[in-house]
Amino acid sequence: MSSPIKNIENLPRVILYDGDCGLCNSMIQFILKNKTKDFYFISLHSKIAQDFLQTKDIIIQFDTIYYFEDGLIYKKSQAIRKIAKNLSFFYRLLEMFSRLFPTRPLDYFYTKIAENRHRLKKQNCIVPTIEEKAYFIDM
Repeated sequence: MSSPIKNIENLPRVILYDGDCGLCNSMIQFILKNKTKDFYFISLHSKIAQDFLQTKDIIIQFDTIYYFEDGLIYKKSQAIRKIAKNLSFFYRLLEMFSRLFPTRPLDYFYTKIAENRHRLKKQNCIVPTIEEKAYFIDM
């Protein structure tokens, strides 16, 4: 049996998110409704996520979203941009528009939202359908 890390490395698109964050959980539900390609999801609180990011020399920051695709890990606004490229048409347009702005100011706004994420949206749980459960690695 191969290791969970190797299995993650073979997945096409992986989102690592704060599973205890209501805003983050709402974002995952939004992605599930608007995706044009499949994503896999792993809570940053899981051992699988922690071990995986450790192999990439990344110290987990729970206020950060990480996105793994094609052997690369993106975080914050770059992760959001990469995810948006695989959503419905309107969000792909927003992603193209976001390229007009440098990453540093977008990361600043991302950080400000992340700092207040628990106040912006109370904790809620993702209740995936039977079909969606296959895309949650740590459930």
